[in-house]
Amino acid sequence: MVSLLGKRLLVLGGTKQACDAVKIAKKMGVEVYVADYNSDSPAKAIADKSFMISTHAVDQIVSLCKKYKIDGIITICLESVLPYYHEICYQTKLPCYISSEQIQIFTQKSIFKKLCIQKALPTIPDISLSPNSTTQELQKIPYPILIKPSDNGASRGVSVCHTPNDVATAIQKALDFSESKTFLAEKYMQCDDVIINYMFADGEYRLSLMGDRFVSNEYPGMGSVTQALIYPSIHLTEYLETTHPRVCEMFRQAEIRDGVMFIQAFYEEGKFYCYDPGYRTCGAQVYKMVEAANGVPQMEMLIRHALTGSMGNRELLERNDPYLHGKSGCNMAVLLQAGRIGQIEGVEAVKSHPAIINFTQFLDIGDEVTQVGTLKQTFARLHLLCDTRAELREAITEVQALLKVKNADGENMLLPDFDISKIPNL
Repeated sequence: MVSLLGKRLLVLGGTKQACDAVKIAKKMGVEVYVADYNSDSPAKAIADKSFMISTHAVDQIVSLCKKYKIDGIITICLESVLPYYHEICYQTKLPCYISSEQIQIFTQKSIFKKLCIQKALPTIPDISLSPNSTTQELQKIPYPILIKPSDNGASRGVSVCHTPNDVATAIQKALDFSESKTFLAEKYMQCDDVIINYMFADGEYRLSLMGDRFVSNEYPGMGSVTQALIYPSIHLTEYLETTHPRVCEMFRQAEIRDGVMFIQAFYEEGKFYCYDPGYRTCGAQVYKMVEAANGVPQMEMLIRHALTGSMGNRELLERNDPYLHGKSGCNMAVLLQAGRIGQIEGVEAVKSHPAIINFTQFLDIGDEVTQVGTLKQTFARLHLLCDTRAELREAITEVQALLKVKNADGENMLLPDFDISKIPNL
């Protein structure tokens, strides 16, 4: 395999998740630079060099790449950065895993929906709605419905409407969070929910993970925030037999070659309704579970692609086992209520628990939670891996009991614990 020693990697966006890319690249002998407009970005603190340049400032980033002889560019989790990442790679002639057409398909929910329809994949029923819909038209709608931006993620700008009176506010909220100032209105699905994770290398596609999604219901009417993903999904075998081949056909039509992707889908009456894709790493750090369970170093492979144009050893692709070799895993978001953090207890005890394979803390003492109903209220991300479902339930219970987060008045800020009774048996 080609040595990357001495190569120079530019990371666009210094988020907490980007720290993983910085650490892994440095272990590979790569010199790592980070650029964004935040002076206190976590990844900047551990990079070899950092720059106060917006990820959207294409000309400045291109000049930086030429000046420092950058060999590759990567961005972690940030969907909004993808168009700028692509343009910078194009201008500098550096490897880029995604095309401008693919960015449109997998960031514009309406375009993705059309592609699903072409491939005979079930889609969530649309609701005909506009900001100018009359009272009579609103009254004819079969509630509840979901209103969301056409081009945003992380549950931002999403609302559930139960009556006509909810609609106007929900539309405005969706538009406020939409770059294109467009929104979608759909049937509100009340059924099982899954997230499917794919990995691509040289036009070969592998299913890495499929998890059952459980959401927090503490803020009715807002977007559903993932509280836990349990792997493998109880619907995995059925998905592989009925839907996976058509999803791969969709990938081929979109000319997917390299990288990783997640797709959210509902499961109802034997059908999988794909509704929210992300052709990028996700904020849930799924690559941690893939590597721990299957030995597939996805982040390392994405870094290698950024520097060489190849995901590297294709034999690694064959290690993907969505059944986790018989084990069970949990990807959990520790969610907080609104307020300012005053006290934190139990972090080191959680990190040392034998089931924990990763603990990423996003918020600290003094930080304030203001955006509830979004991933902005995530205190930390935990990944657990156990031999059995029973062991997983026990580990989750123990970990949740260890962690305490309070405000300055000593009041609990943690949302109610994830209910382990929801975890289905395999």
